[in-house]
Amino acid sequence: MSKQKKKNHKKMMNKKTGTIILAAVLVLALAAGFIIPAITSRNKAEVPKEGSGSLVDGAVDLLDGGETTPASDASLPDAEADAKAADTSPEDSDAPDDADEQDDGAGEDGLIGYTGDLVIPETQNGGSSSQESKIEEPPIPTISFPYAISGTDLVVQQISPYSGYYIEDGSDQEVSNVAAIVLTNNGGDLDFAGIGISQGDRSLAFSASQIPAGATVIIQEQTKAAYAEDYYYSCTATVTESSGFDLKTGTLMIEKHNDGTFDVANVSEETIPEIKVYFKNYLPDEDVYVGGITYSVTLTDVEPQTAVTVTSSHFDADYSRIIDVKIGE
Repeated sequence: MSKQKKKNHKKMMNKKTGTIILAAVLVLALAAGFIIPAITSRNKAEVPKEGSGSLVDGAVDLLDGGETTPASDASLPDAEADAKAADTSPEDSDAPDDADEQDDGAGEDGLIGYTGDLVIPETQNGGSSSQESKIEEPPIPTISFPYAISGTDLVVQQISPYSGYYIEDGSDQEVSNVAAIVLTNNGGDLDFAGIGISQGDRSLAFSASQIPAGATVIIQEQTKAAYAEDYYYSCTATVTESSGFDLKTGTLMIEKHNDGTFDVANVSEETIPEIKVYFKNYLPDEDVYVGGITYSVTLTDVEPQTAVTVTSSHFDADYSRIIDVKIGE
């Protein structure tokens, strides 16, 4: 290996190692609450949105495009061009640059996964590519999806572009091509999960609250970072386990309505000082939650045998699922 290649190799290793460290720091920051909280309180009545299921339309599109198996040999034009320039001999310098013609590795599902060397095609002079003309793997190991996160029961099924409403901060702003992951919780109920993924020279952060056992949830990147094609180097997570979710069916009765409201009835014989209801966006046909965000509504001093009607702009009888109810004294 030439001095210049050794120098470039060392520089790339330092850069990628720094990215992985940054991803780990982001995960810790998520757990400490430095990122926007995933729970949004709704303490007053709000006007319902027009259009049934509008907040989850982008999720349907993402899932429709992510049914195939992730590509295992994603070609990356920039990385390929750099490696080719470094490894091709002078007499092969006129060989066609096939970077623009290579499959981007995403296919219809928009996923990236790299597991081996990429081989440069035959040169114009008819000679086949030698072992030394292969694209070098990155200096540190890469990962592909699905990816089981070490030390947890979480699996990142895919990372894909999301276009639709941005729901993680409650703003419901229209966005396009935001990075999003599909996460499956193969363990018990979780109050919180923070995921950090290092990609290229950047780190992506995802957070979610109130994830039921066995649930799959689509989570948009915390800062609205755009989806991009590049190598992935690490995926880590921090989780907070829950004592369990409970709808308090012996004390309360909850009934959904098609006008963006639901009733919370106190069927006990005593006044309940505080009732907090948590719900998430949900695709019933796919059995997938949409958004790491969990909405909540707080009711106070609910008298016995009394029902309170709750109106929320984020609640939809068809596309919302109530996750948990907490009763305060």
